[in-house]
Amino acid sequence: MVYEPTSTLGAMISVDHPEACIGCSECELSCPDFAIYVADRKELKAAGLSFAKLTDESKARQAAIVANNYMSLEEEGAK
Repeated sequence: MVYEPTSTLGAMISVDHPEACIGCSECELSCPDFAIYVADRKELKAAGLSFAKLTDESKARQAAIVANNYMSLEEEGAK
């Protein structure tokens, strides 16, 4: 998430690394209800796309985002 002064709750969802998505839905389970939606594999396949493979870099980025209270690491002042 990133801080957004015009948002009712003060933050908005941001997609920082869409190429790293593996379709595990972990982010969807971690975020507030209906904040994000992970595409269905069938939808991606129909569009000629697929989910990425999980890399060590992706795992480290996930751990860092969780440690940063799910805030974007690209946000000013991120841990």
